[in-house]
Amino acid sequence: MGFAELDLELVIRSRSGDPAAFDSLCSEVGSDLYRFLMAVLRNHDDADDAYQEVLIRVHRHLPRLREPHKFPGWVKRIAINQCHTLRARAARKSLSSWDDLEDPPDVPETVWQPQGAETPRQAALRGEMGEQINQAISQLPPRQRTCLVLFEVEGHSIRDISETLGCSQGAVKFNLHQARKKLQGSLKQYLRSEGSPTEAVAAEGGG
Repeated sequence: MGFAELDLELVIRSRSGDPAAFDSLCSEVGSDLYRFLMAVLRNHDDADDAYQEVLIRVHRHLPRLREPHKFPGWVKRIAINQCHTLRARAARKSLSSWDDLEDPPDVPETVWQPQGAETPRQAALRGEMGEQINQAISQLPPRQRTCLVLFEVEGHSIRDISETLGCSQGAVKFNLHQARKKLQGSLKQYLRSEGSPTEAVAAEGGG
């Protein structure tokens, strides 16, 4: 299960302070939440930290959620804020950049698992492209990266993204445009065979 098939009764019981219900709720949405965090942060260590912090904040603030059916969007807003907090903290501490890493972080198979049989050459090219996409997305400004992930990977509408981020639909479209433009420049060597930059991201991000 996950966000798409969420049992609202679990949200209601969790909101009322039922610890067993909250444990079940976390189990139901855990995989989707981690996948979302990983898609935004592109790093397992950061995603692990954010995941724990998001669950803590959900537990703390869930009693204030008045409309249980809005739980998925509410959790994603918390997740996005935590992602921004982590990245701002990393910038302040001047953590190592991607160029300083000997190897790029592993990514979950649900994000980058190729579809169908491939030749060794195709697999090598896809692996290289996956690393380049990871790097290109990680270098986008937070708002552009979040809009791109929500739209291209998570499949949310412009309207849903604007509500989740608390901004206008025009702002979402602008950030998507800027993200696509930057990806086109970063991934131009791969676009001859893969099509548009967003098609490459969707293909790689969809798993």
